[in-house]
Amino acid sequence: MEGTKILENLFYSITIVSTFTCVIRSDYNFAFGLLCYYMIKTSKDQVKTAKPLLLINIGLIIFDIIWCITMHSVWAGKPLHHEKTWKAFDNIRTFTMVLSVLNIFIRGAAVFFLFMIVRGSK
Repeated sequence: MEGTKILENLFYSITIVSTFTCVIRSDYNFAFGLLCYYMIKTSKDQVKTAKPLLLINIGLIIFDIIWCITMHSVWAGKPLHHEKTWKAFDNIRTFTMVLSVLNIFIRGAAVFFLFMIVRGSK
């Protein structure tokens, strides 16, 4: 499969996974997944498109890692009130965290292919 086709599939996968994480998380990955998918699909110049996408996706990986670290510590805490309600959401929080980590790995793969496109142009 060609590099841009792989990137299209990776960005589309990020969008699909993000639809499920939106249940409990206001997930910007949905919008950025669609944006990156559209940009790589309609690009006439792969290298010119790959450079800004590379920077955007590296930044989004950093934001996602910060979000995972922050929310893990918040969700691991014990509430002072409404303990039963808090406990009832444990499964969905775990599901969201797993999908968020999955998105980081998918985006990491996309960054690898974007880097290969940029590096191949030199």
